[in-house]
Amino acid sequence: MARFYEYKVISSDGSVVTGESQAESVKVVYDQLVSHGYSVVSVEPKRKSGFKFDLSFFDRLFQKPIKDDDLATFTTLFGTMLKAGVPLTEGLDVIIAQTENDRFKMILGEVKRHIQAGEQLSEAFGRYPKVFGPLFLALVTVGEIGGGLPENLLYLAGILESQKELNQKIKNAMVYPSIMAGVAVIIVSFLLTFIIPQFVEIFTDAGVDLPGLTLALLWASGFMKGYWFFILPGVILAIVGLKSLVRSDRGEYYWHMLQLRLPLAGDLVRKLNIARFSRTYGSLLSRGVPLVEILRVQQQVKQGRSFSEPLAESKEIPPMVVQMFSVGEESGSLDEMALEVAEFYDREVAHEVTRLTTVLEPLLIIAMGLIVSGMILACLLPMFDMMSVARA
Repeated sequence: MARFYEYKVISSDGSVVTGESQAESVKVVYDQLVSHGYSVVSVEPKRKSGFKFDLSFFDRLFQKPIKDDDLATFTTLFGTMLKAGVPLTEGLDVIIAQTENDRFKMILGEVKRHIQAGEQLSEAFGRYPKVFGPLFLALVTVGEIGGGLPENLLYLAGILESQKELNQKIKNAMVYPSIMAGVAVIIVSFLLTFIIPQFVEIFTDAGVDLPGLTLALLWASGFMKGYWFFILPGVILAIVGLKSLVRSDRGEYYWHMLQLRLPLAGDLVRKLNIARFSRTYGSLLSRGVPLVEILRVQQQVKQGRSFSEPLAESKEIPPMVVQMFSVGEESGSLDEMALEVAEFYDREVAHEVTRLTTVLEPLLIIAMGLIVSGMILACLLPMFDMMSVARA
């Protein structure tokens, strides 16, 4: 069935050309563009522009997510089997039988079906870009063309294992702050819903003038108690709406810009992205992929500039990274230098995560204490007034 695809290509004069085409598959669009003399940067299914609720979120909400472990294990097993001479479909059969994640098992079954229908392995994987990312697809494609698919898969498995370890460190470091934040929400919700309403009747019967802090607390308590059945659906709809907005081109851009500007976490996001970019770029170069992931940089490189020059113009790339890429270009070891940058920033991310959690923990405790103290104070102030009236 034909569908629309968006593409980005570079013409012979170095200019960037974007557009869309209707075809049966990504490969058909790719071949058409190459036949017209274009250098293909990307071909992707047409994305939804603007704001639209992503109802598939509700489907994924009740499905077991595909974890880093699932993809890393699959890549290792699949690469090992292909290296041992096991045919593609037989290898997939063995792995599917061992896969416990139902969603991943279904996707692998679909991949096998598309291969049996005559598609290339990279094209079958490319139908699920959210599971098999750009690096995965690029290395599989190069492996198919150059005949080193098993080796590329095993190389990719090593990268996925490294990424999994780094992601796990970040998740482990955020467990305690997440628990603290969750406990704070539960305590505040409990106080507003069950405890504070007990004071409402007392204050009403006493007829004392309530301070602004107490009035705000009573309003929040009344809202929680009277509209609690709207709050949870509202939160879910807000999450779905935000996810849908972020999936649009403009929304995704501003979301990433916001992450880079966040206090405390902005440096972590920047270093994490530099590490991922450097590893992806170095890995692609080392496996023979002539691809630059940043479109603007690729255009300027084709016009004769060095790779490091456009990077130096970005305010988000530290000068040290630009210098290391420049040295790699001059020495002819850009791939090795990119991987060195990735290793360095992996360590920086680990240190940044430790620093961030060290700062967050006391901040959360202080914030929790201030909120609870404020609620107690809001209840005590009218009581002091009541005692003064009674004494008079």
